Order: sequence, then C-alpha cells, then structure tokens
Amino acid sequence: MQRIAASFVLVVSVSAFRAVSQVATPQVDPILSSAARSLTGMQFDANAPITVRGRVSTLVWPEKSSGMVIIEASPGGEKYAFATGGVPAMAKQGFTRFAMQPGEQVIVTGVLASGNAKIGPDLNAARADLITKSNGSRVFDRSRLPQ
Repeated sequence: MQRIAASFVLVVSVSAFRAVSQVATPQVDPILSSAARSLTGMQFDANAPITVRGRVSTLVWPEKSSGMVIIEASPGGEKYAFATGGVPAMAKQGFTRFAMQPGEQVIVTGVLASGNAKIGPDLNAARADLITKSNGSRVFDRSRLPQ
C-alpha cells in the first residue's frame, strides 16, 4: 500500500513539476530526487537495448546521486525515466542542468531496467548510455564517465 501511495505521489509530482521542469536540488522536490536515487539502484538488462526519440520533460539533479532525465517519446507519448551519471562526472562532460532544456528534442540510447521495471505506474525505467540533441551534439556519453 505504501509503495502504491509513493508511486501515486511520484506521478502527481512529475506532472506538477512540468512547469518548472528542472529540479536543481533535492530541496526543490524530494520525491523526484528519491525517484532518481531508486533508479540508480536498479539493475539494467544489457540484452534490452532501447533508442527513444522524444522531448525532454524533466531534468533531476540530486546531490550525491545520479541524475535522471524524463523523456516523453514521440510518437506514442510513452514516458521514460533515464538514469544518467553522477552530477560531478556529468559536469566534466559539459552536461549540466543548462545543457538541455525542457521541450528540447533528443535521442537517447540505452538499456531498459531488468524485468521492464517502472518508476511509479507510468515511467519506464532505463539507463541512458548516450544522449544526443536534435542538432547532433552529444550531451551525455556513459562511456566517457570515470570507472
């Protein structure tokens, strides 16, 4: 019951923060920051590759955890929560909260969470390996993260 309530709160907060669309610190939205941390702890299936073309919905930048980018796929409108890297490591690649804007079109290549796990009832959990803007510039490349 508690898990269902947490999922409901997550969905409501994701919807409510579309106007803000960037969560810079955990103090701004502890629920989205918590979702980003739980996404980081998930197992991902290397045999379930995915490429999603869509628009950036929400960017989450929690402290001491990996970031999370919520993408609304087009066509279809399916939503994905992609785990990225730790905030300091991403910044070394030039991927800061100013590198992408909500509404921007991107292509994200990665893998789905094991068992097609979801964050809340409607966000497909995945790990981003490469995020490319519509102009072809790479914003995030997991292979360039420190090991």
